Amino acid sequence: MYTISHSFGFCQRVGRTSVSTFPLFAHTTAILACLALLCELTPALGQTVSFTNPSAIAIPDSGAGPTYPSAISVSGTAGTISQVVLRLNGYTHTYPDDVDVAVPYVAPLDNSLEDKRIYHFFDTIGTAECRSKIFQLQVFLLQHENEVLEKLKWYSKGADLHYSYTGSIGKSFEYAVLEYSFSFWQYYGECDSIPANKSLDDYIESLLKISNIYSFADEGIKLFEAHYYQASTQSGYYGYNIVPFKKYLHYFKENPSASFPPKSAVLKPFDSTLNENVQNWLAENGNNILYIYGGIDTWTSAGIIVSDKVNSKRFVLPGATHATAKIKNMGADMQKEFAQKVKEITGLELNVAALK
Repeated sequence: MYTISHSFGFCQRVGRTSVSTFPLFAHTTAILACLALLCELTPALGQTVSFTNPSAIAIPDSGAGPTYPSAISVSGTAGTISQVVLRLNGYTHTYPDDVDVAVPYVAPLDNSLEDKRIYHFFDTIGTAECRSKIFQLQVFLLQHENEVLEKLKWYSKGADLHYSYTGSIGKSFEYAVLEYSFSFWQYYGECDSIPANKSLDDYIESLLKISNIYSFADEGIKLFEAHYYQASTQSGYYGYNIVPFKKYLHYFKENPSASFPPKSAVLKPFDSTLNENVQNWLAENGNNILYIYGGIDTWTSAGIIVSDKVNSKRFVLPGATHATAKIKNMGADMQKEFAQKVKEITGLELNVAALK
């Protein structure tokens, strides 16, 4: 549901995955848009059945629409549903140009199922000393895997975690260790917080804080299974370079993917056409977009490089993470440049101080 206020559009990714929120804003002019939702389900046997919501959805000037949420009743299906397709029919908007400028926060566009630009990022981000501390922590944990697992078994019991998807707590532990560098730079980036005292408990505490094994338990994986399905088939994702850790690993012989699609789904081969089309459109027609990235956020390595054919602009905040790359956290010069770009596109004066 969209709330109507003024002429900006914002989106921001959340979590360790690529899930995005996309609240849109438009002019204060009254706008009504009618949507008809069509939901198609594909059971495991291959047939497709369709269901629709009972009435159109109106988008008012502000607040929730009168038919929000609009439920779609599903019946007559059995077994496993392998695919759900939701279509918007008859989507209309009185003033389609009302969104004058879009401001996506953290907008990566992966170039493959294993976007290797991320590996270069890990080799160059921060200081050599900080990168070494991360590596040494990962190696230490892997060297003491048996001892760590004894403690994590109790942790998992208390947290009611299960590991049927990966097959074992040991494999999930190794996933968590490999993930550590990605999540560290994505959300933290404070090198002084990385333990170097060879205390196993301190190292485990850091692992659970930065790259909790919950993300690789059934409970954590299930939360993002729809996202993982699209990542594995269309939008791409990232993997883990195991070359530096091969002699310490027990479960991996080649780079594993960080995407965990539902095993019950019929998984189509990865097709990069969607992202290629998006990239081509952004390069040729992607005007009036102001991208904001964090300078140490891992996802920035897969960020959009703005074409010289469009008037969009990319802002990278030095030292900012996935969570802190915001307009309010820009330096004064960058805020001024951002405001000038907004005025250039919209003719409006931006009061940066009003942004919370």
